[in-house]
Amino acid sequence: MMSPASFHDDPSFDQAAGLRRLFGTRRTRFLALVQNPFVDSSELVIERLCDAALALGLHTLVVDAADGAPAPREMALLDLAACIEPLADEVSYLAARGLPIRHVDSRGRCGAFLDAIERAVPQADMVIVHAGTSDVARLFAARPLRPMLLGGDSPRCMTEAYAALKRLAQRPEFAGQVRVFAEWDAVPAIVNAARSGLPVSLPPDYEAEHDPQVMAAVREVLTDLPRVTWINLGDTDTHAHAGRYSDYLVAASAADGFLSELWMAIEANPRTAGRTTLIVTTDHGRGAATRNRWRGHGSGRWRGINVAGLRHVGSDAVWIAARGPGIRSGAYGMEDCATISQVAATMLRSIDLLEAEGQPDMAPPLDVFATVR
Repeated sequence: MMSPASFHDDPSFDQAAGLRRLFGTRRTRFLALVQNPFVDSSELVIERLCDAALALGLHTLVVDAADGAPAPREMALLDLAACIEPLADEVSYLAARGLPIRHVDSRGRCGAFLDAIERAVPQADMVIVHAGTSDVARLFAARPLRPMLLGGDSPRCMTEAYAALKRLAQRPEFAGQVRVFAEWDAVPAIVNAARSGLPVSLPPDYEAEHDPQVMAAVREVLTDLPRVTWINLGDTDTHAHAGRYSDYLVAASAADGFLSELWMAIEANPRTAGRTTLIVTTDHGRGAATRNRWRGHGSGRWRGINVAGLRHVGSDAVWIAARGPGIRSGAYGMEDCATISQVAATMLRSIDLLEAEGQPDMAPPLDVFATVR
């Protein structure tokens, strides 16, 4: 046992020893400070962190990408270094609200933004990144992440902090590996993109045909597809509702050709060949083509009430196709139909997560797997 004198003489018991080891080699260290909208003292926390770094002789850059942060300067994407403001001799600041997502790659990751920061401020020893949970997950998808969470003495503060921790901890292998390419502008709300952080690509020109723009966006990532990709095409739906039957057929043919192109690209890539499950379906049918009623399907509801006769007969009949490793023909017929509600469980089973992530009220997966997964 050490005597009190030898305890204090031993430099390994210095309170700053850990920090000195952390910064013993010269390279930029990133500290993720997860935004909590119910905490008012985030500025004080950042100030204390800067003071602690200054006491160790470190240069600190504060990157503020939180929702309430100032907007970045116009030159931020062209000359990031010119947008960094000095606050003190060893402290500088970058207003970065919305900047991480501007550096998103084909996998939904934003690590390129951290790389750009390292190039812009090579003298920075520590970079404090203050950002929301989704941005933190995307920024540090390929880096070690030890986030600092902000809490408080109110239930709302602690609930938000816990939710942030849970979102960051859940399935880190899928961080930045889920993307959505959609033609319908309601999809961001459907996947709750603002809270889930899922990147959703929409057609840049809504006056033009939507599907070709969605296909073009997907083609840009075909050689490096995320682990989970949802592609939403809809020109067939648009033309059918408008009564443009010839255009409907053209859109259907284009979608069919794109599916062939997509699958050939998957099979040509060693990373995805033989390891990818493709599921194709549609959200509704069109019903019988009597009295020109093929243009609609009917919601079946009026003022929130199910009303018999409002849904066109047969419009609830859809088709589902699945292809991939271990997929066989399903034993389904008109008397024993599969349903769209089974797609979610089928997706989870295809990536061996049904047991871990399946919900009690979830429909069973499609009976199409030849092997036990």
